[in-house]
Amino acid sequence: MVRKKGGWKKRAELEKLGVDEFLYISFAMREILPRYPWFRALLHEISLNRVKGALTVTTALSDLKDHDANNLAKGLSTITLTNTEGSAAADHWISQNTAMEEFEKECPWMRPFFTELVQYNLNTSKLGLKLRVTSRALLSIDDLIIDVYITTVVFNTPA
Repeated sequence: MVRKKGGWKKRAELEKLGVDEFLYISFAMREILPRYPWFRALLHEISLNRVKGALTVTTALSDLKDHDANNLAKGLSTITLTNTEGSAAADHWISQNTAMEEFEKECPWMRPFFTELVQYNLNTSKLGLKLRVTSRALLSIDDLIIDVYITTVVFNTPA
């Protein structure tokens, strides 16, 4: 297995460059950025896929700043960990933040866009994978213990 050189700092810089390139080549994104300059910061933070404390942002869409966008993205990463479906995580995140509900009304493509981002993060997140595998393994062990207990109770019960 070949290890990537540069660590997480290098990866973060490459992801930010990838987001900036996407924002530059996409016509729709070039139209959005002048109206919503915080959108770049939101996508940068989402691309890092770092789990932080879930935050709800109550700021109106017109008053949103980069700091608020970073908090929105951190909340999305946390919500993503607690869901197995990208659409459920995106729905939860949008309904939790009033600015995102307003943004969806202005840009109807927003929900499918974030659903795809969340699904990508779900599919590529090593922590999420570990959590899902561990929880399923624990449930299987729990099921086995219950089956053994029920079987011994049945066999030890007089007929």
